[in-house]
Amino acid sequence: MNAAMTHAARIAAQPPKAARLTKRLMKIAANMALKGFLDACAVFQGMCHNEPEHLEAVERLLASMKK
Repeated sequence: MNAAMTHAARIAAQPPKAARLTKRLMKIAANMALKGFLDACAVFQGMCHNEPEHLEAVERLLASMKK
């Protein structure tokens, strides 16, 4: 049970929109051809790129690379 709670906490700590889209991808994966699934993944990834959490993470990464 402890491992499940640890995993749940990791998921809950993720940006809400990304977690929702990931859950949606997991649900539709079994009913789609690979090409359609990969297209959906690309669309959802693009949707997350303009989220504040993503932009902040990119800024942190770039700042750490300058050091």
